[in-house]
Amino acid sequence: MANPAEFIARQIGAGEVRLVWQKVEGASEYRLEGPGLPSGIAATPDLLLDVSGLQVGAPLSWKVVAVYGGNLFDPSTRPTASITLPSTPWRSVPWLSMRNGAGSL
Repeated sequence: MANPAEFIARQIGAGEVRLVWQKVEGASEYRLEGPGLPSGIAATPDLLLDVSGLQVGAPLSWKVVAVYGGNLFDPSTRPTASITLPSTPWRSVPWLSMRNGAGSL
């Protein structure tokens, strides 16, 4: 049984992180552990999970495991994604958001 590769945490807003990992063939879902998750645990069939309400300025870490069937998984090789959210205020830069299309020069 394999676990996801390239598990990363990326800031997407003030106190918000997007967790992303690669698909594992044969996995029915992925279970995650870490801060900001209900009871510290979440399960999803998707390849990403947004987590909000996180503490800034402190190291944060999550672990992910691929689940095969109901309860089969390998907890010995769980990848970890870590991030420390900056304590400076988060603000989006309008010209980088591209919400109105690609634009032109």
